[in-house]
Amino acid sequence: MDQYYSDSEPEEDQEVTEQQRLTVVDLVRHMMLITEQSPENGPEMLQQLMCLLRPFFPGMPRGMPRDPLSALKGLTESWDIVYTVMGDGVYWHRGLEAGIRANMANDTTKVMFDIHISATPLPQRTNPSLVTWTILGRLHEGTKPPGDPFAVGVFCGNSVPSFVDFLHQVCEEAQHLCNRYNEQHILLTIKPRVVMADATARAYIKGTIPECDLYGCIKCCIKGEFLQEYNLTSFFNGTTPTPPRTHDFFIRGHYDATHRVSQQPMTPLARLPIDVIRDVIVGDNRHLLHIGIAKTLFFGYAEGYGRLNAMEAHLIPSLENALFNVRFPHERKPRQFGQYVSFWSHTMWGHFLDIVGIIVLKPLIRPEYYENYSKLHWAVALCSHKRYTRFLPYARVLLEDFVTEQENMVGHLTSTFHYLLHLVDEVERFGPLALQSTYPFEEELGVLKHKVDLERAAHPVQQIARALLLREAAQRCHQFADPVLFPIVSNRGLRVEIRKNFLLRDISAEGNDLNSWFLVPGPFNDGQVVLFDGATKDPFAVFGYPLSQQRALHVHPVQVPIGLNTYDTYDKTNLQAREKFQLKDMICKLCLIPVGISGAAFVPLTESFAEEP
Repeated sequence: MDQYYSDSEPEEDQEVTEQQRLTVVDLVRHMMLITEQSPENGPEMLQQLMCLLRPFFPGMPRGMPRDPLSALKGLTESWDIVYTVMGDGVYWHRGLEAGIRANMANDTTKVMFDIHISATPLPQRTNPSLVTWTILGRLHEGTKPPGDPFAVGVFCGNSVPSFVDFLHQVCEEAQHLCNRYNEQHILLTIKPRVVMADATARAYIKGTIPECDLYGCIKCCIKGEFLQEYNLTSFFNGTTPTPPRTHDFFIRGHYDATHRVSQQPMTPLARLPIDVIRDVIVGDNRHLLHIGIAKTLFFGYAEGYGRLNAMEAHLIPSLENALFNVRFPHERKPRQFGQYVSFWSHTMWGHFLDIVGIIVLKPLIRPEYYENYSKLHWAVALCSHKRYTRFLPYARVLLEDFVTEQENMVGHLTSTFHYLLHLVDEVERFGPLALQSTYPFEEELGVLKHKVDLERAAHPVQQIARALLLREAAQRCHQFADPVLFPIVSNRGLRVEIRKNFLLRDISAEGNDLNSWFLVPGPFNDGQVVLFDGATKDPFAVFGYPLSQQRALHVHPVQVPIGLNTYDTYDKTNLQAREKFQLKDMICKLCLIPVGISGAAFVPLTESFAEEP
């Protein structure tokens, strides 16, 4: 703390009451929780601020908190982190009920919750064999957006525990809560909604064989075929539909000789009021679509994959330049691709699948490869927003065609690509892909690499529990704040937030046009690309310059809503006269992708669409 100091002189004879001291401590605690949202440098910034403020409170009884952590002392001391021995490690159970009570609104009468289970690797040197597994929850209350993840349980040990032991407490508690729960004489309806896990964790919590084995598919009874040529199991997409697995057959042991590991006890998940086949999902965009599908396709097109021919060597620099020249708008982070493709994060592969691939791949890969890739792109787009719900049958057809062609072009079909055939079923059951995404949970767990030091005296499970509870407390600082009323016009009309995830900025204020393009209804039931040029507050209106020449890049065989397309132009500076637009005209924000010297392509940002079309 001594590295920060203030030259400010305190006021003479200043008296501070105990109540004022408590108010300042509460304010500092609140600020500390807010800075927890930026674990890399937030606490350091707050500590510097406290050093600057301290001279102004010399008469405060017992002084200001000495540092940010002491401001949280009263809060963290109330956390009773007691762990029990489990197998070759220890387990801390915070509990579903405690998480639900801490995170639900007071007026809630119906709650559904998600369960996320994952292995959580921690950077470490002192104990390389340490295994960490976490259970997180998340609430869905009526029509509100999903809540923030909260901690339920944490295991740390030198080996993976029995899945029966690991899941026993949470499943027993969930079973009790779902039967009947009364909170302050108000009867609450509490139900589990979905169980999320990656492929390894799914096999672990259900007691099944690995999903890449012959009978590994957790959704249907397809039997794979091991291909010696490729050293993998292929799940060929035959002409005869494969019968789906069912909850009853799973519980009764019909799959014990093939799918479920022999002589394993039944998974504790079977005690919950869920369908252990349909409600344990595979369609997580982070694992299935981004790192599983998008990354595989990219390297397949670039380097070859199975029977896919590698991209011609002289085209590789063009692909790299096209990718590294893309800058993403405010709503997408990170704002640009990393230099080394092999180290791209899941999020970067999501940017590639959602936005960039449909543009940059077209001139670089074979036409038949691109045609098949476009089917995947549009199917994922249809599954990504509820405005396209009635077009899910079209998405199903696109995915079936994509999988069939992929199998023919590559020569095999891994379980990852096979799971695309089950994607629409889950979207129909649970809603758009964002509602079953594991990104919020992985972001929650990401703070652990900054908060857990295995060389400290405290047990790792205690450190993990405190880090997760502190993160949760930080999120509750704004959880029940008054809702933001959109649209919001600021900076003298040069900046406007149309709605959440739809921000426009004028080129003169921004210095570039990354956040300046949007889509409005155009002629012939198509969209019109517009360059933002200011907004007025009262009455609300948005002004902009429509493109003079633009072209829709895809023709769908069915009539779809405006926005399910991409557009390009040879000259983005060739604009029509300035026009005025109303709020109802604002369809979505567009991501700009440079093409040539002055040309550009425009891809809709799915997250910027209105909830209702």
